Formats: sequence, C-alpha cells, structure tokens
Amino acid sequence: MKFVQSIRLLILLTLLSAPFLAGAEEPKTALSLSARTTKTDSAKGHYDCQAHQTTRQATTIEIALMNLSKANTLANVEWFFVGIRTDTNDKVSFSRGTNSLSLKSGATQAFEAKSGMLYLHDARCMRFRQTDATMLGYIVRATTPDGTVKYFANPAPLTDCIASEAAFKKFLKDSADWEKERSTTIHIMQTVSTPLP
Repeated sequence: MKFVQSIRLLILLTLLSAPFLAGAEEPKTALSLSARTTKTDSAKGHYDCQAHQTTRQATTIEIALMNLSKANTLANVEWFFVGIRTDTNDKVSFSRGTNSLSLKSGATQAFEAKSGMLYLHDARCMRFRQTDATMLGYIVRATTPDGTVKYFANPAPLTDCIASEAAFKKFLKDSADWEKERSTTIHIMQTVSTPLP
C-alpha cells in the first residue's frame, strides 16, 4: 500500500514540474536597450495666460535596441516622456509613442523620438497652473512576441512607473486622468514670442 502511494506521489510531482521544465528549454530573447537625450528646447512667451509669461519645453531622445539572441526577432518599442504634476506630484506621461522593429541576430536599430510641448505657467495663472507639470525625464519599454520585456529610464528611478503590471496600469490611469483635466483648460493659443523650431 505504501509503495503504491509513493508511486502516485512521484507521478504527481513529475506532472507538476513538467511545465517548469518545458519552459526552461525555451530561453527568451536577449535585448540591449538604451536611450539618450539629443536636444532640449525651451522658450518663454505669452502663449495663453496673457498677463504672465509661460515656459514651454520639448525634448528629443535617441533610442537604440540591439538583438543579442541567435535568432531574428520582432520588437515593439514604447516611449513615455514623463512630467510631475504641480498640484499632486503624481508622475504622468505628457507625450508618448510606439515603433515596431524587425531585428536580425546581432543587429542594432536606432531612431529619434520627440516629445510634444509641455507648458509650465506662472504661479499667478491659477486656472492653467493647476493642471501643469514639470519635465522629469523619459521611459522606454521594448517587448517581443515571446514575452521579453526590457526597460530603460532617465532618471533611473522612473522605471518604478512600469516595473510591474500594477504600477504600469496606475501610471497610464494617472496620465489619462491628467490629460482629461488638462482638456478643460485647452483653448486656441495666441503665441506672441518666436515659436520653437
């Protein structure tokens, strides 16, 4: 009787461990992801709050992704330009984008990504200031069909925004809520100063 129970236990343990053993036979894609700031634009002018000057900023980054695996792969690259809200201190994305890449083994692809404009109003322009944000940095995330996920952030602590599924969902929700609040203050800009190139 004890022998039969031992056999049953051995079979059960084998069945439970099978998925883990099967998964270990198929390593995921190895990637190298990096990014750097190549240009930052900044200007002041009476864009909407006519009584006081507003600062507007935009930044451009270069993203590079390398396939370190022996096999070719597809990769989806997402980037998020991040600001911090002046009213709540929440981190939000004020501009984002995506790019799909096809990478051969050992190949590297690099491309530039430019943010949209981020406006920071004078503290006396309260109706605009309450939904402002100051530029903080950027996050880049690369994913492949086999589930590989690679992050890069500048500054590095920004990876906390997307390091887990829960954190990523909160970051996206906070960003969407902020954009909705901002939309109530958007109107036709009356630019007086020289526009940024």
